[in-house]
Amino acid sequence: MGPGIGFAGAVYSGGNLKGKRGGLAYQGLAGMEFRFGPVGLHLQYKYLAATAGKDDKKVKVGGGGVLAGVSFLF
Repeated sequence: MGPGIGFAGAVYSGGNLKGKRGGLAYQGLAGMEFRFGPVGLHLQYKYLAATAGKDDKKVKVGGGGVLAGVSFLF
């Protein structure tokens, strides 16, 4: 579980908006791992959001997703 803050860049086009900009970004994630002897199963959710552009042309970018994996100890 944890938060993060940083910088994100975006390239966008469509309608009256076109260009490359960057801006402040933040993210959050939460997850857990289950251990079964030498095998681990983990599941995590991550969300990232940022606003890029100038005052008159701001674009919100971001998204979230679920990550899953398996680990082996030997």
